[in-house]
Amino acid sequence: MQTQIPKHIRKRLHTFLPSALQDAADTDIFGVMAHLEPAVDELYAHTPNTAHIALTEMLLHMAAEYQLVEEMAHIALHSSHHAANLEDDDG
Repeated sequence: MQTQIPKHIRKRLHTFLPSALQDAADTDIFGVMAHLEPAVDELYAHTPNTAHIALTEMLLHMAAEYQLVEEMAHIALHSSHHAANLEDDDG
């Protein structure tokens, strides 16, 4: 069963992520990765594993507006996997 994205994560997505994506769109692929990966890691770390699919869908939708879907898909996959491993280690 898929859980909804927590409200504080949705708020962060809609306040921080558009400016981060805009800034990242003005640089090369390595700049995109360096700029977005820490923020996306944090989003996944604070989102329940059951909501990761919904979070990924929202991230990809937002990234599409900046032609950064491929980059975001890579970051999201890595961040989701990392967060899932951390949760497994905790419990």
